[in-house]
Amino acid sequence: MNKVLTICLMGSLLVAPAWARDVATEQYNASQARKSYVSARDEYESLTKQLEAQDQRVKQEQARLDDLHKQQKEAKVRMDDAQVRMKESQSELNKAWDNK
Repeated sequence: MNKVLTICLMGSLLVAPAWARDVATEQYNASQARKSYVSARDEYESLTKQLEAQDQRVKQEQARLDDLHKQQKEAKVRMDDAQVRMKESQSELNKAWDNK
């Protein structure tokens, strides 16, 4: 019985350093996985903030573009009206020259 106990004790002493190495390795792996996660999370959050800022700029630029389109349409109406008045004035001027 003493031999069996001694063999079991010796076996557990030989296994203990291997078990300790497994724990150390797993702790290292867990630490690396945590660092990788934190890095990926930080990158995601940074890109999310950049995306939100860019989205806001796009919305502002779209509003500006819409306003410019509106101004262009209004300017076109004014230009067309001015062209009509110009042609009418030119026609009246031509009539005045012809009557002279």
